[in-house]
Amino acid sequence: MVGGFVEAGFEGVRDAFAASATRPGGAAFAAYLDGRPVVDLWLGEAAPGRPWQQDTPAVTMSAIKGVTALAGHICVDRGLLDLDAPVATYWPEFAAGGKGRVLVRHVFSHTSGVTTVPGYLDFMCPDGTGWEREDEIMRRIATATPLWEPGTKATYHALTYGWMMDELVRRVTGSSMRDVIREEIATPLGIDIRLGAPAGDQLGERRARVINPPAATEATPERLAFERDFTSADTPLGQSLLATGNSNLIVELERFMNEGPGIAVQLSGTNGISTARDLARMYQLLARGGELDGVRLLSESAVQNASAVEFEGTSEFWGTPARWALGFHLSPNLGASFGRDGAGFGHPGQGGQYGWADPSRGLSFACLRSYLGPEFDVTPMEALYEAIR
Repeated sequence: MVGGFVEAGFEGVRDAFAASATRPGGAAFAAYLDGRPVVDLWLGEAAPGRPWQQDTPAVTMSAIKGVTALAGHICVDRGLLDLDAPVATYWPEFAAGGKGRVLVRHVFSHTSGVTTVPGYLDFMCPDGTGWEREDEIMRRIATATPLWEPGTKATYHALTYGWMMDELVRRVTGSSMRDVIREEIATPLGIDIRLGAPAGDQLGERRARVINPPAATEATPERLAFERDFTSADTPLGQSLLATGNSNLIVELERFMNEGPGIAVQLSGTNGISTARDLARMYQLLARGGELDGVRLLSESAVQNASAVEFEGTSEFWGTPARWALGFHLSPNLGASFGRDGAGFGHPGQGGQYGWADPSRGLSFACLRSYLGPEFDVTPMEALYEAIR
């Protein structure tokens, strides 16, 4: 059964969403148009025996990177960060290892070449053990050597993006990214988007449990070869995911994101928690030029700058088309496309999560689910575009 509502004329979105209910667990899809909610749907179970409800939050995975990017752009818009300044201007230790040429915009756009934590095997495990040692992680990133001349190539900085953005924001505001997201984004917009769920957090009673897909087998040789590559501690791709040789964060998602230590730490690139409704509302602000319901978080020029093409080419590790704005995906990127005809910008996450803004249509939408399979379900998005033709 599908819960929630659709505005008249959007019934096709509900039908498309209902038709997608073929996976374990549950999901939610929400959309805003011209400042108002037009779709807010959910279905399935948040956990065995516990139905998904209106207020069920889910782990956003890397879809939180768009929220982190917004926090960074707020700092840029206020003059606290300069996109064209070296990162070492704010984080002097970062200049080590030849990184004096890494600019702030290179961190935003996944072109810095700083893709892993040096020596992570010494103290970090895929279940989240050691990930709370933020000072040590930052110290090691500061010693890293970029894999290419900054700005000349791009690849998805799956984990280091979040840590580098954390440190930049902390250096210029004196506050953690967790606090900046809460105070500068969530509270003004009346939404609940947060980083991680520390011990004792009441979200645990409502949060959807993460469900891992089955591991690849010999029956799916291409996927099996990819999984071997991304769990190898010897490949650049595996190292970017802090792989150990037979595992990494993606393989361990159920332990990491349910009760494991990983969900309790602050990971600005990975363990956001939100409802689809709240994520879509945040993107509605961006779709409307930085202001929503009288709350302005960014200037119009800052939104335009944040969403302009920064890099277009091929992803260095993934071998797929890469189109990056400053902290946001542009379509197509990493094998996924959102928005009609590639319109707009946003950020997806592992397992089918995504949030997107299409300023040309005044539209925003988000999808979150508990089963983190390898594919994105964009049929509700496609039905949404059909409804506003």
